[in-house]
Amino acid sequence: MRDDLWFTVVSMTIYTVPIFFFCSGFLQTFAFLSRNKRESMFTVKALTTYYARKIFRFVPLCFMTMLALVYILPYVGSGPIW
Repeated sequence: MRDDLWFTVVSMTIYTVPIFFFCSGFLQTFAFLSRNKRESMFTVKALTTYYARKIFRFVPLCFMTMLALVYILPYVGSGPIW
């Protein structure tokens, strides 16, 4: 099985999440550090603005997902396996 290409692809999937987190963190850091070179980026105002934009971008998605799970998911499935 180790010589089969598809087994190698399946067994290497454990590295996908760490690679995704590394790429995401790198791109976030790069975007934050390359914003405005004239002003200091580690002020309270800059950090507050940065995190407020992140929160206002992700909270509605999480809220809609929770609403879908609470109100729509019970109507989707039924049966002994569900």
